[in-house]
Amino acid sequence: MLETITAAASDGVKVAAHVKGSGPPLLVLHGGPMNDHRTFGDYLDPIGEYRTLYLLDQRGCGASDDAPEDAYTLARLARDVEDTRAALNHDRIDLLGHSYGGLIALRYALRWPDRVQTLIIVGCPARGRNGVLVSPSAWSIWAMQITASLRQDTDWTEFALKHDVGNRDKVEEVRTSLSVPKRFDPKRSRPLMRAAFRTIDVSPLATRVRTVAIFGKQDRRFVWDAPYLRAKGFRVYLVDKCGHFPYIEQAERFHAIVKETLSQQVPAPA
Repeated sequence: MLETITAAASDGVKVAAHVKGSGPPLLVLHGGPMNDHRTFGDYLDPIGEYRTLYLLDQRGCGASDDAPEDAYTLARLARDVEDTRAALNHDRIDLLGHSYGGLIALRYALRWPDRVQTLIIVGCPARGRNGVLVSPSAWSIWAMQITASLRQDTDWTEFALKHDVGNRDKVEEVRTSLSVPKRFDPKRSRPLMRAAFRTIDVSPLATRVRTVAIFGKQDRRFVWDAPYLRAKGFRVYLVDKCGHFPYIEQAERFHAIVKETLSQQVPAPA
């Protein structure tokens, strides 16, 4: 059963974290920007056998407070993670971010590298528009997404099921995960989507933080970021028969990677 705690961000916005498991802390950032922690369902529970999971609701999502539109930036969301870490009195943390949550995790680790032991990003579009430009096989999907975003009646769950799931045996499980009731502030959408198309220079990270990236081989939109991250020193895992949701589509392989990563000792910062 989840325990919910709140932390006051430095600008007064209250950020919620949902806690389960036992062991050292692992802070988890959901995708979006129109989701909350509930899209993970119970799929991260195996990590709770050896780590205490803190499933954060980003500001404007789930049980966290809404904020003014100009406070929806990647830098501010990263600051919320730091404010939460400080409120929980954790020294160094491990951090896992899926999709948009991976962008926030990258921003956090770049700003506060001495606070991070391990950074795990999953299906994360780190290169923004540059990642789109070098992935011609995904251009048609991006064109469809832009067209769909102009309509009011787009079913984004069905869009994701059609284009983002590589393991067709898991379509119904992904559907269930994405269909859970979610709360988000509509003001988030535009500024945070714009921010997602900016490239993040991850060059400083691999020499200061243990960095791991997990991608589904069939994640047609985002797998093209894998070579970029590998070239920057990330340990990159490509999971076969898998799209954008490795923790659902190939759960056994996903959890083996996460457990192996988190079980390794990380030297304290000099």
